[in-house]
Amino acid sequence: MNKDFLTFNLIFCVKMKLTKNNISKAIDNVQDKYSALFDDLILLKNFKSKNFKSKSIFDFQYKLGIQLYKLASLRNEITVQEKKLIDKKQLIKPRWFIHRMRLYRKFKDSVENCIRIGKTLGDAFVWHFYQFNLPELFRHIDHEEIKIPPTGIGGMGELEFIKKNFILNNHFALLHGITNFLKIGDVSFISMDDCLLTSLGEIKTEKKEDGSLMVHLTAINSKGRHFFENINSDAKNEKDIYKGYFNPERFKRQIKKIIAVLKVSKEKNNENQLIYDKYYVKELEDVVDGLKGKVLNMKKVNARLLFVSNRFNYRTFSKRMFAKQNVKAYKRREDEIVKMVNSLYDKENLNHPIQMGSIHFDGKLEPISLIGTCPIFWYPIRPDIIKEIYFQNVFVLSLFNPTELFLNLKKLGLEFSKDEDTGKFYFGKMIGEKRMWIENISYFLSLIKDHLQTEEAVIEAIKGIVSITENQKDASTGVKIMPEIYHISTAYNQDNIK
Repeated sequence: MNKDFLTFNLIFCVKMKLTKNNISKAIDNVQDKYSALFDDLILLKNFKSKNFKSKSIFDFQYKLGIQLYKLASLRNEITVQEKKLIDKKQLIKPRWFIHRMRLYRKFKDSVENCIRIGKTLGDAFVWHFYQFNLPELFRHIDHEEIKIPPTGIGGMGELEFIKKNFILNNHFALLHGITNFLKIGDVSFISMDDCLLTSLGEIKTEKKEDGSLMVHLTAINSKGRHFFENINSDAKNEKDIYKGYFNPERFKRQIKKIIAVLKVSKEKNNENQLIYDKYYVKELEDVVDGLKGKVLNMKKVNARLLFVSNRFNYRTFSKRMFAKQNVKAYKRREDEIVKMVNSLYDKENLNHPIQMGSIHFDGKLEPISLIGTCPIFWYPIRPDIIKEIYFQNVFVLSLFNPTELFLNLKKLGLEFSKDEDTGKFYFGKMIGEKRMWIENISYFLSLIKDHLQTEEAVIEAIKGIVSITENQKDASTGVKIMPEIYHISTAYNQDNIK
């Protein structure tokens, strides 16, 4: 169904001379805005705090969207200037051309990284509203990500829509362009009554003759849900809207509800859903706390898992634009690092290759997401630690030797075997006369090395998969089972914020 919304005038000006000073000012200004938005998110996570104000959440998407719009427009302008420079290549001295192209590349890399950081804040925001719709949420991950938010008339239309319609027809409107993991459509509508997804929408904007813009919304309902009936787009008073929504007792019931909704239940035909929630949170906090006065810190989580934290000396986004890695810090502790890594090996058994992971951002500064996991913002991690990681002041790497994990799984009958016909190796077991195998064992390794999951929780999840498979052993033909495994930790009101 379709609906047109009020026209509006909106102008953003991002034109500037592309100098190091101007780019630095632009991204540092964005960093300040991000910091304020992060603080708003922490208060959402601790909504019982007397400092929590619903208006900050009411405005969050628009404020973040403006910063992303400006960054995307700036990035587009850099691209335009790059192309102009390439067109003039034959008229320019080679040395100056190379210098300028490298400068533009650094500008663009810095701006794109700022966009990624901002969109991880958007991911944390929408999780709060989407967490009761995990199957629908994780379907987005298979689709191609649009890395750069929309600009021009289309981007303006989306921002103005969300500014005026965060609450629409008793639904929360969630803007996809401010996130990394919402990739289908432009906007989601989550019911305020039951917190379930009602509709996905597409936003189109056209420029009218008088210079104003008109926004068109096309929404497609989920099965059995209805969004456009008796729609009313009049502005609402946020105090009235949130009067009941942020009631602590109501929220307590809602958080319990997610476990009930996703719990294994044959009556609801969701016997393929598994939930696990055990993390190395304290160990992460310890390895970051240990950085005080140091650039590098290491902590053995257990005999087979090592966390390594690295602090960036430059606190502003702009200073990092031309900063070089502090190699000397690693050189000075090279012997200690080698000793710690060697200690991960099992001297009694043939070892599997060491797995390297990272928390929240990977080595290319891309955010790490995995089906079945929530943003680490919602883990019960101290706010100061989360902010250090989200703002890339601290990077945390992991080194994991999966040998002991596979030995424990072997006790369940699971092991690697080679198919003589295809030559491929499989990880699984025989169930009666049939062979069961797990197609993507790397998924479970990622849970440990990238998402703080404990080995015990991963083993329990795999046990659950085996159990589901054993229930299908009498099927006359081969069966492909797609269990839904959720590793969730939405931790509210645990940060002692008054």
